[in-house]
Amino acid sequence: MAKRYKLEKSGVWITLSTKPFAGGGEGNLYNITAPKEFRKYVAKLYHPHKLTSIREEKINYLATYPPIQSKENAGAHNSVIWVKDALYDKKKFVGFIMPYTEGEKLEILCTPKIPRKLRQEWKRFDFKQSPKALEMRLKLSFNICAAIHQVHSIERYVLVDMKPDNIVIQTNGLVSIVDTDSVEVVESGKSLFDAPVATPEYTPPEHYKLLDYDATEREAWDRFGLGVILYKLLFGIHPFAASSGAPYEQLTTLHDKIKHGLFVHHPAKKSSFKIIPPPHKAFYKLDQSLQDLFFRCFVDGHENPEMRPSAEEWCAAILLSLDDETAYKRYGHILGGGFYASKPRFPLPSSRIDVPGYATPAAKLVELHKNNRLPNPKVRTPQQHELKDFQVQSLKKGEKIAFMIAIVMISIITTPFGGFLFCFYLLHRTKKNFKTDGAFRQAQRIKENLAQVQRKYYRQNLRLRQSRKKFKKSVRWVIPKIERLVEEVKTKIEGLKTYLKEKDTQVKELEQKALEQYHYLNEKYVSKAKEHRAIARVDDGHYNNLAKIRIAIHNAHKKAVDELVKDQPIQENHPFMKEGKIAVDNLVKDKKLKISDLIGAKLTALYNEQEAKIKLLYQDIREDTFIENHWSRLWKGKRNVAEGVKDELKEEFEELKLSSILQIYNINSRTGEITLKNGQKFNIKYFRDSKLILNNLKHWHDETKHQLSILDQEKALLKKEYRQKVKALEEKKRIELKNLDRFKRGELEKVKIETQKIVLGQPFANLQEQYETVTEYVTELETAYEQEEEEVLKDYKALYESIIKDCEYRADKVTRDIKDLEAKLHTYNKKSKHPKVQKAYRELEQDLKELKQIIPEYKTKAFEMKKYEQITFKNYLRKLLRE
Repeated sequence: MAKRYKLEKSGVWITLSTKPFAGGGEGNLYNITAPKEFRKYVAKLYHPHKLTSIREEKINYLATYPPIQSKENAGAHNSVIWVKDALYDKKKFVGFIMPYTEGEKLEILCTPKIPRKLRQEWKRFDFKQSPKALEMRLKLSFNICAAIHQVHSIERYVLVDMKPDNIVIQTNGLVSIVDTDSVEVVESGKSLFDAPVATPEYTPPEHYKLLDYDATEREAWDRFGLGVILYKLLFGIHPFAASSGAPYEQLTTLHDKIKHGLFVHHPAKKSSFKIIPPPHKAFYKLDQSLQDLFFRCFVDGHENPEMRPSAEEWCAAILLSLDDETAYKRYGHILGGGFYASKPRFPLPSSRIDVPGYATPAAKLVELHKNNRLPNPKVRTPQQHELKDFQVQSLKKGEKIAFMIAIVMISIITTPFGGFLFCFYLLHRTKKNFKTDGAFRQAQRIKENLAQVQRKYYRQNLRLRQSRKKFKKSVRWVIPKIERLVEEVKTKIEGLKTYLKEKDTQVKELEQKALEQYHYLNEKYVSKAKEHRAIARVDDGHYNNLAKIRIAIHNAHKKAVDELVKDQPIQENHPFMKEGKIAVDNLVKDKKLKISDLIGAKLTALYNEQEAKIKLLYQDIREDTFIENHWSRLWKGKRNVAEGVKDELKEEFEELKLSSILQIYNINSRTGEITLKNGQKFNIKYFRDSKLILNNLKHWHDETKHQLSILDQEKALLKKEYRQKVKALEEKKRIELKNLDRFKRGELEKVKIETQKIVLGQPFANLQEQYETVTEYVTELETAYEQEEEEVLKDYKALYESIIKDCEYRADKVTRDIKDLEAKLHTYNKKSKHPKVQKAYRELEQDLKELKQIIPEYKTKAFEMKKYEQITFKNYLRKLLRE
């Protein structure tokens, strides 16, 4: 039997499937069967020995602070499969729910060959079968980096167990990061909840060093794993997979090679490898900017983990190498900020306008009226090899001559008439033999069976003709009108589709003109940007829009800063950096406290307001339920009641402590027994006027129950409204905290820049000033571009909106017309339900069904008869004589 569980945040009860569809070392996964809105989620129930209070706290924390979702991924697809809500069974923590995702593990693309069973489905990612395999893998890499950036951007989580098995991919390139309940939670640089596991092949070298900090608390840990995953995805082999020579010949495992920094393409360690597998050669075909990032990850990052490129940097570099406009747009949404203009797109009217549908009333009746012709049982003609033949031996040549001589001799000895009589006698004997032949007997039996079936068929056929005539007579005044109205509906819908098709063509032409304007503006502002000397220095001819130019400037600045940092590394414990971080942390802490206090105060006020409304809601009815205040209601319908009777009933109620009608659980009108909610029972029949009291008491009790049910509904609505307000406040708090995280990142970046100015001196200050100047110049160009583009495209948008308005008007008119026609159809549908019509319909349907059941038997027997159609006496003689 399916079991129900309660969600912590929403308070909703959900039902899980009885059997898990997947499982692992920590727990099993179950489908959610109810309610419907939760079927897109799955539940993970931990094994009993894995349930701890710390795990419960962690799951509730993850549900409260999810990573930001990009606009692109919000809704249909989740690029990060995160904890949605904690799951409880009778107030005991048992697991959590998360969005459902499907696909294959990334590991299938991280080997030189794609598994055979998946080869066709993933053909475009196969280097041997698709010339665009590298491009497709780069796009997939971009999606992976974008998803990981979502997790890192909140600065609370480190994934730690970074490996292809924890990334699910689909053939269309969609990516989902899974197993996120095992992340490490970090606040203010300290771990709140540890990550339980890490895979050695994806673990950075600092894991093997003695450090004064926990390496898993820093994003640099994930950056190493991300670099390994991307390398395996692009080349199908681990970046440290090669045979080592002196002095590393004793190192055989991948984690040993990672520990000693034996990256296959390490410039200083190339002589340390005996054999480098062929897949590594493809590394040098990769774009130079991507090669540089791999060097930073595995060479520079070996000693200085902070040098490893972030997911954001990988996104930028992959975009530059892909030169994909769609990816630029997506990059802007994920990374936030900057100008990432997209080409103007006008959705076609046919994709925006809903074409009305219709339902044909009396569909079965109409169908039967059209298709009630008598079935024609066509019988297949048997092939030559299917025809039946005689099983008789033909006369031999000598026998034939003997018969001829005998006939001649008899004719000579007697008379010609005697010869004739002898011939007649021979024919008679032959016919007798013919009738005893097995084939002839079988043919006769089949003929008799066929005759029976034919009689049955013709009787049913006649009955069907009569029922058809009766049916047509009963519907002759309904069906033609229904068919006419349905045809009219179809005509209107087809007319609307044709109209939308014409408007689609107009919109495509409009979009083409708008694109030409877009290209003109883009070229104009790109040319302006390239006039700047600093931009001209980083331009290599591939930057054909402002988005690329901004990315290139950012990368060039980052590279220049990295060069300066190489010579003068900045320590994390630098006094100015520490003071700045403390100041920012204190500022953020104060703001966070203010946000929490403000939202908390609003929630408390909201709760008090709700309680007051609920109390006020039930106040009047509670007063009406006190028996002492409304004692006269028990004798309603009787003028005079003796005081002694009242006192006697009062004493009984006082002894039972029955003061309110709400204390009554059930009233039995037949026996007069009244049951209270505390289990006590008493019988009203022992009192005078018991029947009247019982009726009044029951009426009062039923009336109160009815009023309470109405009030309970109002209370439920109040609570629902309260939950919505609470949810809105929590969402507001989440947004404010997210903005606070952005503010914190911005302030920390400022602190970092100021520290770099102190440590690196004037060279960095000049570099930063130049970067800010160029960035500001690009921002001005972007703003100007946006304004001019808005002005230019305003007319096109107005034209487009007018087309859409016309289409909507036309669609609304057709919808109204169809509704009117459907109303008429509904009227005729009622008429078609007349008993006479329905009776004739059922009779015809039954007769048709019975005839169709007879036809297969009829066809079988007729076909068998055809197989024996050559079984004749003439053919028997021919077979016998074999002429």
